[in-house]
Amino acid sequence: MSDGPNWVVPTGRRDGRVSLASKASNLPSPLDSVDTQRSKFAAKGLDDQDLATLSGMLSIPSNFLVVGST
Repeated sequence: MSDGPNWVVPTGRRDGRVSLASKASNLPSPLDSVDTQRSKFAAKGLDDQDLATLSGMLSIPSNFLVVGST
């Protein structure tokens, strides 16, 4: 590509060696209400900041951000 600096970057997951479908059975859906998503995130030990970050709050239409709307 270029003659600039380069280095080897390790690839692959480092957070576990086993994947279980049963652990992914209650994932939040983009169609879930905010309350449902909050419950599902809380069940995994995550908070509202995690919800906003991982759900991509900037991509949610503005009508979902109005207090009291669903």
